[in-house]
Amino acid sequence: MDILKIIKILKLDKLSKRDFYLVIGTASFVLIVILYWILSLLILNPLAQNEKKLKKNLEKDQKIQVVKENYQELNSKLLAFKNRLPNKNFNLASYILNELSTLKLNDKVKDLKPYFNKVEGYEEVSVKFSLEGVTAEEVTKFLYQVENSSYLLYISQIQIKQESYEKLFLLNASFKIQTYIPA
Repeated sequence: MDILKIIKILKLDKLSKRDFYLVIGTASFVLIVILYWILSLLILNPLAQNEKKLKKNLEKDQKIQVVKENYQELNSKLLAFKNRLPNKNFNLASYILNELSTLKLNDKVKDLKPYFNKVEGYEEVSVKFSLEGVTAEEVTKFLYQVENSSYLLYISQIQIKQESYEKLFLLNASFKIQTYIPA
C-alpha cells in the first residue's frame, strides 16, 4: 500500500504541517516503543534468563571444582595409606621381633601374642607383648622405630610402669601394635 493513500485515508493531508509532523513523530515513537517491547520479549528477556542460568552454572561449577579438589586430596591420602600397608605375606610378630633384636631387646620380650580380625576387606593384625627391665631410652628408640617404619603400624595401647622401687630407672612396658593387611 502506498503511503500517500494511507495519509489520505487517515485525512492527515488536511492537518497543518506542524500537526502532521507531530502525528508522524508520535506514531514513530509509538512504533519504536512497540518494536522495543517486542524485541525485549523475544531477545532481551531470554538473554537475561540465560545470563542468570550462566551465573548459577558457574557457581555450581565452582562448587564441583571444590569437591573435585577435595576428592583428589582424599584419593592421594588413600593411595599413600594403601602404599604403606604391608603385603599379604607380612608377619607383624616377626617384624616386631626383628626390630627388637636390632635394638638388642629380644631377651627382654615377654608374652608375645598375635591377634587377627577381619575388617571390611582387610585383615587387622595386632601383636601384644611386654618388655621387662628396659630403660626409658630403649623404649623411646623402639617407639621411634615403630612410628617411622616404612609400614603403616599403629600403637593402639601402651602402658609403662616402673619395674620396682629399688630399680627406679628400669621400666616394664606393655604394647599393642596393629596394622592392616589387604585380604
